Amino acid sequence: MGSASAALIVDYERAAPVSGTWHSSSLHYFDMTLNRRPKGALGGFIEDGGEQRSVGPILFAPAGHHYAGEGGCGRQKSLCVVVEARLVNDADIDIALSGGLSHCTNLEGESLRGLLARIEREVLSPGFASAVLLDSLCLSLIVETARALRLATSPALRKGGLSSRNLRIIEERVHLGDAAPSLSELATLCQLSPRHLVRAFHAETGRTIGDYVQQVSLDRAKEMLISSCAPIAEIARSIGFSNPAAFSTAFRRQCGLSPRSFRMRGRNISVGSQVSHRDPRGFGNGQGKH
Repeated sequence: MGSASAALIVDYERAAPVSGTWHSSSLHYFDMTLNRRPKGALGGFIEDGGEQRSVGPILFAPAGHHYAGEGGCGRQKSLCVVVEARLVNDADIDIALSGGLSHCTNLEGESLRGLLARIEREVLSPGFASAVLLDSLCLSLIVETARALRLATSPALRKGGLSSRNLRIIEERVHLGDAAPSLSELATLCQLSPRHLVRAFHAETGRTIGDYVQQVSLDRAKEMLISSCAPIAEIARSIGFSNPAAFSTAFRRQCGLSPRSFRMRGRNISVGSQVSHRDPRGFGNGQGKH
């Protein structure tokens, strides 16, 4: 039996807005942006009424469902992962994956981010038995996705604290703004006091709002490290770090590499085998767009 999963990093420029669809009866699809998505990234599922929602950092299209979306002009760099549904043969997990379509355009969870970041590192630098490791990581990824969707759709399991509307306001400001927002700015946008926002965000997501903003800023730094020749100290300042050493420590904690090593490794990826400079939606039976 061959590998049940595949992953690659895609990097392409859109000269005009695009739209498209994705459907596969046998493949689950993940897309984690490695930079900011172009403005106007929207998507939804026909089985969920076709409502278009803002697409966050992690998009998930479960096997057997029809996804349709659109996106604006600009550069898009993503980690794309496909996993054969046969990798997990569990009815309860299948139910969980199919029961939270309204949350699939913006998956949240530290475990999911950690697994996808580990897959990204394996794509950048494959090691011994890489295919076996990838299948193992993807098995965990599917289980964690099922848990995240079950948590998001079950009132009895949710931690509660912050409305879906305010979560979306925060996500859009953090990802679409040119500079990292302050706590007071986010509190004003949500019409909450800063203290209330801090408590509610942590209760809802299990992470601090500062950690979330920093994680998005570091994702932005990864994009600048590969796409520009700017000094590392300058990149650190642009995302809010006054001390380059603190930036390097935070970057290594998230990525497992120093900023300098990440830049060198990212630029040495062989074009074609791991990176595509065109819209990549050619997996399986599906085609898509973000």
